[in-house]
Amino acid sequence: MNLQQNFNIAPSVDFLQWLARGSLKQNLLRPIRFWVELNWLYGDGSRTLTLPEWFSFTDWRTEFFSSTHPLTESIPPLHDPLCPCAKTAAEWLFEEAGIERRGWRESFLKQAPMPSADLEELLERRLFAVTRRSLQDDFQRLAELGWLQRNGKLYQPVREFPAYPKASQTMVTPPLPLLNLDLAAVAQNLAQPLQGQQRFFLYVDYVVTQELQDRVEDWQEELKQVWSQTPVPPLGLTYRSARLGRVVKCVVYPVCIYYVRRTMYLCAWGQTKTSTEGWCNYRLDHIEKMRILSWQDDSLPQFLALAYQKENLPTPDDVELALSEGWGFAFYKSCELLLLRFERGFHDRYIQGSFRHETFAAVSHKYARKLVQQNASQCPKLINIFDSRSPDDAYYTAQVRQDDVNVRQRLRAWRPHGEVFLPLSLRQQMTQEVMAELTERFQEALVYAFELHRHQKRKTDNTPYFAHLMSVSALVLEDGGSEDEAIAALLHDALEDCPDRAIATEISARFGDRVLTIVEGCSEPIGFPKPPWRDRKLYYLEHLRSASDAVLRVSIADKLHNARSLLMILQRDGHSVWSSFRQGREGFFWFYDALLALYSELTTCSILRVELEQVYQTLHKA
Repeated sequence: MNLQQNFNIAPSVDFLQWLARGSLKQNLLRPIRFWVELNWLYGDGSRTLTLPEWFSFTDWRTEFFSSTHPLTESIPPLHDPLCPCAKTAAEWLFEEAGIERRGWRESFLKQAPMPSADLEELLERRLFAVTRRSLQDDFQRLAELGWLQRNGKLYQPVREFPAYPKASQTMVTPPLPLLNLDLAAVAQNLAQPLQGQQRFFLYVDYVVTQELQDRVEDWQEELKQVWSQTPVPPLGLTYRSARLGRVVKCVVYPVCIYYVRRTMYLCAWGQTKTSTEGWCNYRLDHIEKMRILSWQDDSLPQFLALAYQKENLPTPDDVELALSEGWGFAFYKSCELLLLRFERGFHDRYIQGSFRHETFAAVSHKYARKLVQQNASQCPKLINIFDSRSPDDAYYTAQVRQDDVNVRQRLRAWRPHGEVFLPLSLRQQMTQEVMAELTERFQEALVYAFELHRHQKRKTDNTPYFAHLMSVSALVLEDGGSEDEAIAALLHDALEDCPDRAIATEISARFGDRVLTIVEGCSEPIGFPKPPWRDRKLYYLEHLRSASDAVLRVSIADKLHNARSLLMILQRDGHSVWSSFRQGREGFFWFYDALLALYSELTTCSILRVELEQVYQTLHKA
C-alpha cells in the first residue's frame, strides 16, 4: 500500500474534539482510537501496516493485533501484554504519542469540565478492549469523515486528508444539553457488554424514514460547518410545512438543533413559516434546501440585519432558559398556569417521585381551590365540579406553553386518572376530546358492518373483506376523524355491495343522516346492470370535486389501505396479482393518478394523502 503522505498530527484535545463530532467528554475513547488507527494507517513508515491497496477490516485486524488476539465477537480479555489491545488510552496518548500528560489534562478539563478522577478512570481503560462490531464501526465512521475511501466492505487510504482544525482554531461547542436525564452517564456505565452480554439498550422513537435519513444527516453536517464560521451566517430555507400544507421560504439565523417529539429540529430566529418575525422550530427532514447567505445579502429582513449590527442575535442559552420557564418544546409561545388533579392511587404509583418539568410542583388542595375560585367568573360551574372531587387527591401546577402538542399528548395519556382544571381553554379542549371518544354507536356499526360483509373476500388475496373495513376506520380515527366518519368508514362499501337491501334507509335510521351522506359520497353509482368500469370511476372522481372534508378523509383512507394491501401482495406474490384487476395494471394507475391529482387539489394538509403518495410511488417502482 503506497501512501502519498504521512500522518503527523498529534492527538491534541482540539483534534480529538473534531474527530468526536459531538461531546468529547461523553465519547473520549473513540476519537483517541480513531487517532491510533489513522496513525498506523498513515504512519511515518516505522509503524505502518502491510495492507493491500484495498483492504478489509479483517486484513487490518490481522495486521494490527498480535497473532493470539481473539477473533470472537466479545471484548478481548488481557491475553498478551504485547498486543495493542492491552494498552490503555493513557499509554497510547502519553507514551506512544509522546504527549505531555499534565498539559493535555489541563487542556481537556478546560474544554470538557469533569472530575479529575473520572478522567483518570477513562484514561486507564484499555483502548481497544471493544467488540469487533465497534471496531468495524470505527472504519465506517472514518470513511464518513473523509479519512478513508470505501467500496462496500473494502477501504483505501485517501490521497489528500480532509480539512481539519489546527491547534489555533476554535472548536465547535458541544451540543446544548436540553434533557434532565444524563443519558451519556448511563451509557458510559453500561454500554459495554458484561460477561459477553449486552445489558443496556436505548430505544429512541424516531419518525424519520430511512429515505430521508441521509438528508437529515447532510443538514446536521452542514449546520456544523455553519456554526464553525465566525460570524455565524444567516440561512435561506426552503421548507415543507405540514401545518400550512405547502412549501415556504424564509431567512433565519440558526441557533441550535435538538431532538424532541420523535425527530430532530433546527431552532432558528428570523422569518417564521408565516413570514412574521420571531422564533420557529424546523423539522430537519422537512427542510428541502438550505442556502448559506452573507450578512450583506439583500434578501435579509431588516430586523435580522439590525440584530446582527447591534450584536443582539440569540444564543442557545436563550433557548435553554425559555425551555426551563415553561413546559413544552414550543418555547417561543407564551405560558399559562396549568392546574392538574390526579387520583391518589394513580399519583402514588406513577406521578410521585417523577420529573416532568422544572415548574411542575405539588400544591395543597386549599391552594388549588383558591386558583379555581380566581377563575370562577369565566366558568361558574367549575368550583362546584372541583368541590365534588376528593380533597385527598393530588394537585399539581406547572407553567405550560399554549397549544403545545407535546404537553397535550402527555395529558391525554394520564386520562382518566388525571384531570385538567386550568387553563379553562385547555380544560374545554380536553372535555371535547372525551366527548368525541367512541360510543356504543361505533360498536353497533362494527357489528352491522360485519353482518353485511361477513361472507365477502377480497379479490386480491381472499382475506375477509371485513378486515379492510376495520383498517379504513382505524386510519380515519388515527387521522383525527370523528365517530361519524369512523362509522362511515366501516360502511363505505355497504351501498355498492348490498344493492338488494334498503341499506340507505337502515344506515340513516341507525346512525344518522350525516353518516349516510359520507357513505354516499364515497360510493360509485348504484344500479343494475352496473355501468362500465371507467364510467363508474369517472362518476366517483367527479363527485369528489364537491365532497366534504369528511368524505375526502374516508375516501383517502380507503384508497390508502387498498394501495398498502396491494403493495404487500405484490412484494409477496409478484405481478400475478394484476390479473385480479379487470382493467389490469394500466387501469389501476390511471385511476390512482386521477385520484391523487384530485386529492392534492382538494386537501391542504393531509397525512393520509402524503402516505398514499409515498405508497403509490413505491407501487410504480415495484
